[in-house]
Amino acid sequence: MKKLSSQQKNAFFLLGILLILISVIVVLAVSLKTDDVTASLDESAVVKVLVVLHDGDTALATDVFLFAPETKKGALFEIAGNIGAIYTSLATEEIEGRVDRIDTVYREKGIEAYRSEIQKLIMPKEKLQYTIEVNIDDFGLLTDLLGGMKVFIPSPVDAHGEAGERWLLPSGAVNLDGDKVQTYMSYLLPEETESDRDKRRQEVAVSFLSALNENRTTIIDKKNFSAFSSHMKTNLQESDFHTLISLMSEVDCSTLSPQSIVGTLRTVDGKVLLFPHLEGEHIQNAVKLSENSLLNGLVQNRVYVIDVFNGTSRAGLAGNTAELLRGAGYDILSVSNADESQAFKRYLIKYGDIAEGEEIEGDVEHTLLINHIGDEQVGQSLADFIRCKNIENEEVLSDVLYSSEGTDVDFTLILGKDFDGTYVRGGYVREEE
Repeated sequence: MKKLSSQQKNAFFLLGILLILISVIVVLAVSLKTDDVTASLDESAVVKVLVVLHDGDTALATDVFLFAPETKKGALFEIAGNIGAIYTSLATEEIEGRVDRIDTVYREKGIEAYRSEIQKLIMPKEKLQYTIEVNIDDFGLLTDLLGGMKVFIPSPVDAHGEAGERWLLPSGAVNLDGDKVQTYMSYLLPEETESDRDKRRQEVAVSFLSALNENRTTIIDKKNFSAFSSHMKTNLQESDFHTLISLMSEVDCSTLSPQSIVGTLRTVDGKVLLFPHLEGEHIQNAVKLSENSLLNGLVQNRVYVIDVFNGTSRAGLAGNTAELLRGAGYDILSVSNADESQAFKRYLIKYGDIAEGEEIEGDVEHTLLINHIGDEQVGQSLADFIRCKNIENEEVLSDVLYSSEGTDVDFTLILGKDFDGTYVRGGYVREEE
């Protein structure tokens, strides 16, 4: 046998060292690997997840879930299927984009194009990072794995669908199994509208997130996780998806209230489309405010009640504003004219603008927010939402709050001539005398 030369021996020796180095590097890379979800937290402290419940190629319910792992707070934004815009993902050789429903993008182009269009709509300068898709049949199985979904049904349901299927549900606060929760999300009685069914689906979305929190120990156990994750489709690898669900399950969603996009309904090519106010600027600001609140841990732990009063001669101003506030998760107690607001009269009397017993006359110049609950941080969050700088914090004299009708209320909003229907223009702040 021919002996190896010293040069060949050296070459084999160097090759062996190189192979050892490569092996060490691979081992270190695997052991030090940071998953995609954890790495993304270095770029943004708020995780953003698109969750789509579908029936084949049709999006039945779509939500964007934002949460901050550090504070364990979350916010939920509903993406209604009839939101209208010019969607570039529906472009052809003849046109650069098509006006249509946003759920058409999901049906025709799939989840990635859908994610892209939703990102442009509500967070154009940020990234909607992750997607989760769940088929309605799989959602029924997930429901059973989570021990059911808790919902409130005001009256019992006993009806039949067009295909002859029977809808049978009990009333009250109930825990629905997988089959019943599918029925709950699917039925539509003759006296109901599609928006009624959409509200039920949103209620189930909140119940699902709450159930994750309640069952997190079982779900994130790696021995059980594959049985859970197999009923969902995501853009993440299994290990990264485990990290995401682990973080999501830590968020307390028991008081979560979905925020919705408000706008103007118009009929285009026979389809009734919802065009967001200010081409989406309003919902984009709502998302930004929610992100700041999540990071500061100031997320509302209940739904706050507002009286809205129109202090101008512009018809419909208070009603339209009430819809904006409902979309942001607030509850509206009443919509009236400013001269009916006892809280506003007390404010004017306090500053000498009117005398005791005198009536309010003429348009109100400046928008005013009256805070009845004494929590300045919550009041400032509402004020920031409409860019109102004129805030009156009333002294809380008792646990019983009041509105113009003598019912509990947290805030009174008086709309002045400086309110353009969405925001307060200008920065008027009343000086203390």
